[in-house]
Order: sequence, then C-alpha cells, then structure tokens
Amino acid sequence: MRITLIGLALSFLAQDPAPAKIDLRVLYAGRPGSTREKEFLELFGAHFVKTAAIDVKKVTTTAAADWDVVVMDWSDIYPRDDKGKIIQNSTKLNTPQAQLPEGFSRATVMMGSVAGSVHRRQGLKLDWL
Repeated sequence: MRITLIGLALSFLAQDPAPAKIDLRVLYAGRPGSTREKEFLELFGAHFVKTAAIDVKKVTTTAAADWDVVVMDWSDIYPRDDKGKIIQNSTKLNTPQAQLPEGFSRATVMMGSVAGSVHRRQGLKLDWL
C-alpha cells in the first residue's frame, strides 16, 4: 500500500504543473506604469500566448489590429498624496480620457471608471443602472 501511494505521488510530481496557455492575444490598455498594469500583465502573461500594454488614451483601430481582445482599465480616479492616501475634499477626479474610434471591432472588456467614461462619450446604453 505504501509503495502504491509513493508511486501515485511521484506520478503527480512528474506531470507538467503549468497548463498550456490559451491561444489569445490580449492587449491591456490602462494607466502606463501603474501597479495595476504590472499586475494585469503578469496575470495575462501566465495564461495567454501574447500580451502587451498601451496607454488607454491610445486605443485605436490600428493599435488593436493584431490583438484578439482589448482590456480597457484605469487604476484609480481619486487624487492621492505621496503616501497613497486619498486627498480629502478634492474637487478633481482623475478620470481617463479614453474613447473607442468609430468602426472599432475588437472584443473589448472595460473595467472600472474607464467603462463609464467611454460609454458616456460613445452614447452607449451600458452605464450605471
């Protein structure tokens, strides 16, 4: 019985622990240099065959041409001090000035505040309900 359990354990260890990557090319469009961008690239890189990042304001039909999916995101809309704390009583939000060009046809996932700002600019019905 003990030999069987050891053999079973060794057979699990011999298997490739990393699953095959999904055959998708994913472009992350967000806030350049942000921690969020770095974390998403690490996540996507572990699961998809090709990933890269661009500034969310630079999403164009040409920039998205070689990608299967575009993920549009923004890190934070609230102004913060040097220690990362939200500045209270601030009258200005840090919203992304992104939009999709006419004729844009890539599968697109929009997250966070970028979703609301793009939807309003495009006149889409997908907004806060």
